[in-house]
Amino acid sequence: MNLTSKFRSLLRTAGGYWTSNRAGRSISAKKAKKIQKHAYEKRFSGGIENYTPLYSEIAEQLSDHRVQVVEAAILSLYKIGLNFPEHKGEIIDILQSKGAEILPSEELGKYLQEKIRRLKEQG
Repeated sequence: MNLTSKFRSLLRTAGGYWTSNRAGRSISAKKAKKIQKHAYEKRFSGGIENYTPLYSEIAEQLSDHRVQVVEAAILSLYKIGLNFPEHKGEIIDILQSKGAEILPSEELGKYLQEKIRRLKEQG
């Protein structure tokens, strides 16, 4: 038996495993249309009822004991404040209150004050 016939045999038996839909994974056209319609309605249905702004989750990282995490949280909040002016005031308040309470080093305090100053200058 030559190499090509062995390869063909292997593809016939196992090739379908990688290339085609297996029996349990395929869905009907009707179900696919229903999923697509639901996704469209969910996307354009107005708003999300339980919306938690991303910056409030990032603000929790300001109380971390690792300097690198706190610095990354400050930078992330700063960038959100620059890109979303409607949240800038809340972000400045968060940075001023939580940042003043828990800062691991003086250098990080200067970094925080610089970011707050830049945010205030932007708007």
